[in-house]
Amino acid sequence: MIATVNLAPEIRIAHSESCAALSCVRSTGKAAVAKVIECGRLLLRQREHVASREWRRWLRENCPEISRETVRCYIRCAEHSHKIDIEGVESLRHAYQLAGCLPPKAAERTLTPERPTVEFVHGLDQFRIWFNRRTRSLPLRRWSPEARRLLRNELVWFKSLHDQLAAD
Repeated sequence: MIATVNLAPEIRIAHSESCAALSCVRSTGKAAVAKVIECGRLLLRQREHVASREWRRWLRENCPEISRETVRCYIRCAEHSHKIDIEGVESLRHAYQLAGCLPPKAAERTLTPERPTVEFVHGLDQFRIWFNRRTRSLPLRRWSPEARRLLRNELVWFKSLHDQLAAD
């Protein structure tokens, strides 16, 4: 049986609105990157007029809402603005990557057998933190056999990886 409902007009409107919103996001992103570069240039100019030993104090007193890391990224973007094509930049994160503030996307890195890249894996680190907290409050030897079995099952892949690395 074929449905008699036709939502095509609503679908076309929603699609049109999503395209307009995406266009707005892109232009806003480009404006944000331009402002980051401008702010970085202003910071560089200001730094020229402040003794190097006073720079951090000047920032704390005059721009307390801007973190040191953000200041560093702004300045780096200004210094490397020749590498940042505002029209081609996808996001502020992308601009930071082009300026060298952040590592490039994993897909853009060249991996070779001679130089494999080992990256921080947030989920694995979160597990380590959870496990350390859990075993501080309740040592592993006091876990129920069922709890230990469940954890062992979850870690089979990790043991396999460990064994592969140990075999080399």
